[in-house]
Amino acid sequence: MIIGFSHHGIGGSSPVLSYLTGYLVNGAARATKPEVLRGDPEAVAEIIDALPFQRRYSSGVLSFAPEDFVTPEIQEDIMDRFEAAVFVGIPFERRNIVFIKHTDKGRTEIHFVIPRVELATGKSLNIAPPTPASRHLLDTLRESINRRYGFRDPSDPECAQAVSLPAHVAKLAAQAKRLGQSPKADIRQVIAQRLEAEARTGLVNNRADVLRSLKEQGFSISRAGVNYLTVVRSETGERIRLKGNIFREHFSPKDLELTPTRRDPAQLLALDRRLARLVEKRATYHLARYGIESQPSEQMQLKEEYNHDRTRIPLVDYRRAFGTDTQRTREAIWGNALGFNQAAQQFSNATLSFERAGQRFDQTHRAVAGDFDQTVTNVNRLNRSNANVPARGLMQPQRGNGRSLEMEFEL
Repeated sequence: MIIGFSHHGIGGSSPVLSYLTGYLVNGAARATKPEVLRGDPEAVAEIIDALPFQRRYSSGVLSFAPEDFVTPEIQEDIMDRFEAAVFVGIPFERRNIVFIKHTDKGRTEIHFVIPRVELATGKSLNIAPPTPASRHLLDTLRESINRRYGFRDPSDPECAQAVSLPAHVAKLAAQAKRLGQSPKADIRQVIAQRLEAEARTGLVNNRADVLRSLKEQGFSISRAGVNYLTVVRSETGERIRLKGNIFREHFSPKDLELTPTRRDPAQLLALDRRLARLVEKRATYHLARYGIESQPSEQMQLKEEYNHDRTRIPLVDYRRAFGTDTQRTREAIWGNALGFNQAAQQFSNATLSFERAGQRFDQTHRAVAGDFDQTVTNVNRLNRSNANVPARGLMQPQRGNGRSLEMEFEL
């Protein structure tokens, strides 16, 4: 599983939500219809469209490998952990998010859209700022989830690529693979495969050997960094950046050994502890920025408790979010958002009542079906028994009075 963020976020909500919730894409139907897992797309849209900021929303995806088995219980836990980490310290009524599930690409994708606003103060809220601390938090959250459920993780040695390809080259190769075609090998892959083969036979053991081998292949070295090499093709003058394990400054053949670390209890414990420290730092920032009073420790834990209501808790009157001088048009929009939320709550309550009634009906049905089956079994046994009685004596005349039981019944 990976956590990715889109560069989109400027403008209204219609493009992103129409794409994520729509059944048609460029006039073609998806293989499976998107499913809203949590939140209210219409309420999120109303909030986004009312924001005065240039960047009004954040969007991204929790994308799983095709072999990752994501049950409904697991996806609920993952959404809980994601919200608890990125929103830590911010009460439910002061934030909003919607999760939308896609499965049309042959794997599970849980997309999310978040209005970039803290609803009580009206201040901008960015859950993924471009800072090392934020990237560290999200990377640790991703690794923790993947270790917990045994999902594929890009940091696993078994998932590491021999060489890093440019984004456009990797995208074309992935597209060809989805279409069942064999993508043409890139020059970077050819170089890495030859070097790895030489490393396994003992010809390449360090960076000096790598440089020697590249020169023997006809390349000149234009630059050598800690984690990369840049070579030049002699016949064309093309510069090629090479990144991967074998191109590192302190390369060793052991770096090519695949040692999966999924489901390692010791590593999972270390990840959870590191994540707790990072979440605590983000909570401190949120509390200070948005003027939130410190919450009890049990409310600041990573794993928060949630209600059955997938729209979270009742929305407050968001007209106070941007002050008392809000424009009339925006007041109407906030009122509509509140109405949407109230309707969603009523629908959620009705759905819960219906589910409980359905459970009671199923229990009653199973009980009646069991009683009916037992009754049919008893009747069949009685019929078989009665079918054998006349043959043995009911139709035979009784000696002594010369009359049969059948005659007695007729009388």
